[in-house]
Amino acid sequence: MSQLHALIGRIRRKRVLYLSISILSLLFGNGTLYANHLTLQFLPTSDTITEYRYQINGEDQHNWITSSVSQSIISLGDFEKTQDTIYIQQSDDGVWGKSIQFHYNTTTNTWEVHAPLPVAPPTSLQATETDNPKFGFSSLDVRAQVLWPDDVCNDFLNEGYGGKLQGTFAFSNAADFLQKLKYTTSLEYRMYGSDSSWLTSYQDIGYSVGFGLPFTLGSLISLVPEFETGLLMHFIDGDALQGDTGVFFDPVLRVASTVVVGKADNYQFVVSPNINWFFEDGGVGSQFGVDTGIRRNW
Repeated sequence: MSQLHALIGRIRRKRVLYLSISILSLLFGNGTLYANHLTLQFLPTSDTITEYRYQINGEDQHNWITSSVSQSIISLGDFEKTQDTIYIQQSDDGVWGKSIQFHYNTTTNTWEVHAPLPVAPPTSLQATETDNPKFGFSSLDVRAQVLWPDDVCNDFLNEGYGGKLQGTFAFSNAADFLQKLKYTTSLEYRMYGSDSSWLTSYQDIGYSVGFGLPFTLGSLISLVPEFETGLLMHFIDGDALQGDTGVFFDPVLRVASTVVVGKADNYQFVVSPNINWFFEDGGVGSQFGVDTGIRRNW
């Protein structure tokens, strides 16, 4: 080979996320994050390079893993960066060059590349590494609610009023799609007016978890489609209950289109039109609602 072309790589932590089956486990600590892989990206600087091959800690002829330059990502499982060395060769017009070694220098905390003479090796690998992904609390909403029953609920209920506390959690030092997602947990209370002679009072206490995906619409405004699922505890009092208070539970599904206004470094204004569905004994009730309030960011 007339000349060994430059080899540029970037090594970063690969995040491996194990999600528990329950969203509650993810929100409150049973989910576990691991970062035990390294990923290297092979970026040839010449169109004549068609293949490359690599192995760890040696140049055994039978241990090379060969890949096309179109498949530029190398995933290294259980790679110990303080001990292991990556050997990479590239093919220029079908001829394999000598190995270039990638090794982590624990003294300078940098990745170094050692190329065979007469090519002068770079002083360090152009690389960045990030901390392990972190999952933490990011904001708290205090909202007022108005809801209008529909379908079967409309037969005995008028509009309802209440309040909602919604906490938002998010990843940092993670892949882009994980950092964009916002995970929510909510606690709410509301009271409805009666539209029936037998119903004296109707109240709900609800708890739900969910997620949202923000879309930026401008420097001070964003749109966040939100999806939540949880459980509602209904408290009913009326003549038909003969003085007793009826308590029962319904699973609930909520879809909202939340508009957030203001800078994300402090307080923001929130408006959230939403639809709620209740499920009980094969029946489905629904409500249309609007939440509005203040968000405090951290």
